[in-house]
Amino acid sequence: MLYTLSKYTKLINHKTGDIILYNTYTGKQSFIFDPNIKKQLKNIVHTPQKESDIDKKLISSYCVPVGTDEDMLVFNKVNEIINNSEYLSLILFPTLECNLKCVYCYENKEQQYMSNQTFNNLFLAIKEYCVEKKIKYLKIEWFGGEPLLCVNKIIEFTTKVNCFCVENNIVFQHSMTTNGYLLSFDIVKKLLNCKITTYQITIDGISRTHDLLRPLKNGNGTWQKIIDNLIIMKKSNLYFTVLIRINYNYEVLDYIDEFLDFYKENFAKDERFKLVFKPIGHWGGESDNLVDIIPTNYHSFILDELLYICKEKGLLLKTNLDFSCGSELCYANKKNSFVIYINGDIGKCTLEERPNSDSDFVIGNINNGFFEIDKEKEKKWLIDKSYFYKYLKSNGCFECAAYPFCCATSCPAHRVKFGNDIKAKCTPTKNNLDNIVLLNYQISKG
Repeated sequence: MLYTLSKYTKLINHKTGDIILYNTYTGKQSFIFDPNIKKQLKNIVHTPQKESDIDKKLISSYCVPVGTDEDMLVFNKVNEIINNSEYLSLILFPTLECNLKCVYCYENKEQQYMSNQTFNNLFLAIKEYCVEKKIKYLKIEWFGGEPLLCVNKIIEFTTKVNCFCVENNIVFQHSMTTNGYLLSFDIVKKLLNCKITTYQITIDGISRTHDLLRPLKNGNGTWQKIIDNLIIMKKSNLYFTVLIRINYNYEVLDYIDEFLDFYKENFAKDERFKLVFKPIGHWGGESDNLVDIIPTNYHSFILDELLYICKEKGLLLKTNLDFSCGSELCYANKKNSFVIYINGDIGKCTLEERPNSDSDFVIGNINNGFFEIDKEKEKKWLIDKSYFYKYLKSNGCFECAAYPFCCATSCPAHRVKFGNDIKAKCTPTKNNLDNIVLLNYQISKG
């Protein structure tokens, strides 16, 4: 059989003479030092080669048989991910209330909580759905508002769900997006006891910038208490993962060196803590006009700079950006992925925290103890295979190196809001591909 390089395999000829390879379908990255493999690569770039003349690792990660329709290969894999019937993924809004008043927040805070009746209906709905659909994996993420404002209800509900999952051989995974202000050590232990093990906590740089952007409702700062909570967690031997998210604008970036030095000293050696960067946007909040943001055409450049700074400070063993097939598919694309609002309505996306029931953001409810879904409204969020293939062709997506992980649908809300004829919304990551791989190469060389 003859093999050729995949259209999604990219080569970088480094000035050292090494060849850097990556493939955006398999997600593999390799740094080629061996002269024999370099020779194989140079041959296969020009002419298809026999299987016996190519290293097995090259074939498995970077090559395809001659004649392979890679457009359909990726298209079918994406649809397999989207329509995976074994998973149920839920993002739950137990409350819209929050103890912080972040300047850039797009949510409208209300002193409302999910009622006991809605919690009970949700539990019944989860049981019914899992049994009927023969679900094997259940993932629940607690969102808000600030979910820790109703921590006891969360613990009670999660404990019931866990018992059901164990009884029915369902693998479960729980996470929480929290501001971290109320994440005391006692609460951490209780949450970990009911298997809520992963947390996303936003820290916008040093106290000077964080406290301006993410104060309490009374205006007082929150940075020190959040940091104190995290340091207490770090000193424990408990198993958890904390994703520290830095939302940044120019002001945060002005002090990013200082924050990264602080992070290195306090958290970098602990593998339970990880960093991620996200540019602040005008996300629809009432204070958008007060927030300076970085123009989108600078995002890729700044991400490169941030990753390079992290590398220079020894904070990276490898960049944590993944670009294998479907890796940037938004959860809202997936058939068995839902948002549950505080009133029991079912949605697909968290960009609206309490949409009107007539909105396309609401596709049903669980108020009768089962997932009652409007199939016509749900269709707007899911991909119609025959239409979407033409859509990808017309947008030139199949010729883009980012297509396997972006899939031209990294933001389905964009498509739902503006219609199926709107131009595909590209992932910003596509502009960073070479630089991310080059940075991994530099890290590997020490």
